Amino acid sequence: AWAEPRSPLAPKFEGLNWSTTVEWKPQPRTRVAFATVRTVDASNALSVSYFVAERYSLEIDHRIGARLALEAGASRTSRKLRGSDPLGPRPPRTGDRTERWNVGAR
Repeated sequence: AWAEPRSPLAPKFEGLNWSTTVEWKPQPRTRVAFATVRTVDASNALSVSYFVAERYSLEIDHRIGARLALEAGASRTSRKLRGSDPLGPRPPRTGDRTERWNVGAR
């Protein structure tokens, strides 16, 4: 993936996007999954040309019966914001982080 801002003064980015998931089944009715993703994407904010996002997640599912499963998970996403022009207005922050937790039944 690469990002090439319109301004010749703004930093460019070249690197890999990736997405991978590892699953483990310690028992026939239990599944544990770990995933990681990195993407580069354009931004619609005025002072940010693009961002590099990395997400890590962990999910656990356990079947209680034929119709009921319990699930839990957590994920963390970090974004590095890249400005469109180092001499122009600065973004109010250089990155952000989101954490998400979930517990449920289906």
